Amino acid sequence: MKKFLKILGSIVLIVALAIAGILAWAFGGRTDYPIVGEVGELQVAFADPEWGGDALPEGMWCDRYDGSNARSPSLLVAGVPIDANAIVVNFNDEMVFFLDEGGGHGAIGFWVQPAAEIRLPSVPPNTRELGAEIFVEHGPLIPFGIMGRGYLPPCSGGMGNLYSAEVLAVFKSEDDPSENRLLARGYIALGRY
Repeated sequence: MKKFLKILGSIVLIVALAIAGILAWAFGGRTDYPIVGEVGELQVAFADPEWGGDALPEGMWCDRYDGSNARSPSLLVAGVPIDANAIVVNFNDEMVFFLDEGGGHGAIGFWVQPAAEIRLPSVPPNTRELGAEIFVEHGPLIPFGIMGRGYLPPCSGGMGNLYSAEVLAVFKSEDDPSENRLLARGYIALGRY
């Protein structure tokens, strides 16, 4: 009976998320930077040895499914154009249509200085308090904040969904958003859960 209720709860959650996702899609919120000129390619790798891109490391999923100390992976990013002053990481669930791109599980930004390789630190879930050099570009693409703010860890209940990160090197104006530009992008599969 307990297993049935857990499955039923997951089905209800998926239906609710589908409805909420349609609303989120309709009302925006995705990470969007204008493309001006050619967009370069970033090389993205895990800085944390426990992450490998296959199965998620133990406990790195949401609290709803008994995740423990979940955090985003720390990433190494190379090929960042010299004009970039920020890197935005879009966290996505590729198996759910409204969470599969544009930061469906949240988008976290990092102010950066030019370097051959940049290490992005891991971030805790469901918070906007990340320090001066890290910002929340937007929370999960689910209306009303029902799944938290900032980074939402994988939360499919172990159904085998593929989670990924789209990494964007951007120029982000702190004063005039019309000056924002996408300069380069990269991709990394975070793993399945």
